[in-house]
Formats: sequence, structure tokens, C-alpha cells
Amino acid sequence: MKNMELVYASDVEEFFYEDSNEAVQEGDPVGVEWDELVKANEPIIHFTLFKNIYWSPDNEAEEEI
Repeated sequence: MKNMELVYASDVEEFFYEDSNEAVQEGDPVGVEWDELVKANEPIIHFTLFKNIYWSPDNEAEEEI
């Protein structure tokens, strides 16, 4: 593991609390991202959401097509 960072919700509603289905407020932490070096120094990026948070991307752009 080389780098580890907290990931925070942005102003886009895409992270939600499982127990209430309410959007996570902008600036609140939603998970952790870290990279792992594999052969030839190629990083693999991992992202783990905190317990009780799920991700649901906005599908409006897909529906307009």
C-alpha cells in the first residue's frame, strides 16, 4: 500500500445511507481509496465504502439518449 485517502461526498447526490436512503451530505466521508503496487510498478486502485453507505450513480444522462 502506498497511498490512502478518505473520499468525501460531492454536491452530486450519488452516495446514500442504507438505513434511510437519504443522500450523504456534501463533504461527509463516504469511504477510503488506496493504491496497491503490482508488478512493474503498476498501481491498482481500491475503493471501499464505509458500512451503511451505498453508491447509486445518476442515470439521467443515460435516459436522455
